[in-house]
Amino acid sequence: MGTKNMLTMQDVHDLQKSYVDSLLEQLNWSKEKIWELVRLLWPKIEELGEKDGLTRYRITMTPLANTLGAIMGGDHNVTFHTGAGVLQTLPLVAMCSAATSHFKPGYMLKSIEPDISFSEKVPIGTSVIMSTKLIRGGKGKRLAVFELQGRVEGSDRDLFLEPRRLTMFRIPRVP
Repeated sequence: MGTKNMLTMQDVHDLQKSYVDSLLEQLNWSKEKIWELVRLLWPKIEELGEKDGLTRYRITMTPLANTLGAIMGGDHNVTFHTGAGVLQTLPLVAMCSAATSHFKPGYMLKSIEPDISFSEKVPIGTSVIMSTKLIRGGKGKRLAVFELQGRVEGSDRDLFLEPRRLTMFRIPRVP
């Protein structure tokens, strides 16, 4: 995809609006409150361009997304995942999704290889530089395989011991 196809602010707004519309059907909240929730959860994603064949993104998860990720996981380590703590597993996985979704929209996760493990902790509020490239597939193909790398910004610490390969299914268009 690269910088020439970077999502615009309008693209992001349209995505968020779709989630707002879905949440309006599920919650008995005002539209304004749901917009506030979506904006408080949405990660900050900045495309940094291409380098060495990889498209790079700076991704920062919000503290609220991290707290809700811990709640969704029934995580018992409240003080470890709030305040000055570290990101919980679900927001770390969401960072991977954010990178691949921005790099090549229209695909959903089938598998991660070698596994879903992280070699570093990410302090809440710290960005991760995610780098991705298409290994095979894409352009209308049923499957696409991406290589994904991550590094805790401002450090020499990689998020994974080795790059991850994400196999993705193309999402069928809904009539």
